[in-house]
Amino acid sequence: MYKGQDGAVAMLAKSTLEGSTGKWGTKPMKPQKVDLADAHKLSEWILSL
Repeated sequence: MYKGQDGAVAMLAKSTLEGSTGKWGTKPMKPQKVDLADAHKLSEWILSL
């Protein structure tokens, strides 16, 4: 869905920090309590799968 898109890491990191609804199904993802650097690391890892 995001892999290969410009800005994908930043977009996923933002969703991690702020939460999101409707991107991964009907369940909302609550904001996560991680710092920006860790949110970017998590996003990079997700996109590597």
